[in-house]
Amino acid sequence: MTAEEALAAADAGERWATPRCMTEAQHQRLERLRRQTALKN
Repeated sequence: MTAEEALAAADAGERWATPRCMTEAQHQRLERLRRQTALKN
């Protein structure tokens, strides 16, 4: 799954705990990007 796919899934309302395929730091970075993107919209 790409970051774009993960962001699209989050925008579609999907929620999940930290995925096993990424570290906690990667997940936090993805969430930070998702929040920044949401603020722009």
